[in-house]
Amino acid sequence: MFSKLPIVPEDRVLLKRIQERIRWDKRLSPADVHVAIDHGYVTLWGSVDSEFRRKAADEVVWSTDGILSLDDRVVASGEFFRSDTEIKALIEEQLRLLTFLDGERITVAVVDGIVKLEGEVYRLRLKGFASGAVFELSGVKDCLNMIELVVPPTRRTRFAPAIVPLENLLREVEVDVAATMIPYASH
Repeated sequence: MFSKLPIVPEDRVLLKRIQERIRWDKRLSPADVHVAIDHGYVTLWGSVDSEFRRKAADEVVWSTDGILSLDDRVVASGEFFRSDTEIKALIEEQLRLLTFLDGERITVAVVDGIVKLEGEVYRLRLKGFASGAVFELSGVKDCLNMIELVVPPTRRTRFAPAIVPLENLLREVEVDVAATMIPYASH
């Protein structure tokens, strides 16, 4: 189906650039659109749930410098169907690409194409990225984002002392300054 020629360095750069642009474009999901490239000639394939998403994939490719030609084999169908199990697996795969801090977690449940996200995160951006990963995916009907934004636990380390009230800190500074003062002697 695709060329058996080895991929040239320029093609590797273009392929990576296109894949990253698909990943970050909120209209698309890397699970829906796949890319092959041979000497600047790009082939897209996959299935999406709307003509809007298919055109978005074309826009991403054509707006990338160095592309000579595009063979668009992406199928757009209003009848697009993806099982709940497949939706859940694809969303979990996208979430694994995010960086979670200790204590942050997100779980995914899918019923009839409606995704429910639950869990706890410390950063609002992570909650938003999770929703974005859901809505990018063809076959999703809706998303209930029940992820709670929580305050991260404080940790005491040898480099980060415990939080001390400001007035106590000021008293300690006054004592330290008084202890290090050298009496002024006049001559």
